[in-house]
Amino acid sequence: MPSLKFLVVALKSPVQLFLSRDEIGTALSLGGTAFREVDALDFTGFYDWLRTSEGEILGVRYSPFEGCADELLETGRRLEYTQVEDQRSLLIFFSERRTVDTQRSVNQDFGGNRVFVSVEHLYALTFNADRLSDRDVSTLRTYGAELLGNDAAPLGELLAPQVKRPVTDESG
Repeated sequence: MPSLKFLVVALKSPVQLFLSRDEIGTALSLGGTAFREVDALDFTGFYDWLRTSEGEILGVRYSPFEGCADELLETGRRLEYTQVEDQRSLLIFFSERRTVDTQRSVNQDFGGNRVFVSVEHLYALTFNADRLSDRDVSTLRTYGAELLGNDAAPLGELLAPQVKRPVTDESG
């Protein structure tokens, strides 16, 4: 089974999480909202996975480069599950839990983080998820992370156990 490639975070109220094993195009549909990519960049800033002292994933700290940073941070000031840190980073929490272990939350990951916007000025962010553990993915699922599929048709295959189908002889 191909590994998980991306976590997609839709900055809606409440936060919406999506998982994908496939590459993400320049447009996608998440929870009935259409998004388009802001810039065709694969590297829009740095991010850290926010974790508890036990290593459980709580959210992500995203430090965007200039460009759409001001709009993203302004959006973060309005949402109940986000915080703006040092006027340059957006902390996005995936649940009500907020106790972050700063020593376990310093990945400085980059790449695969892209910014999408809807006509309603809602934002969605992507993050490389190929290094997340099975435990992390399981935790994301408990936070309501949905598998991208029919609602995000351009993204393709679902992150789900694959069922082996019997091979049939088509010759008759």
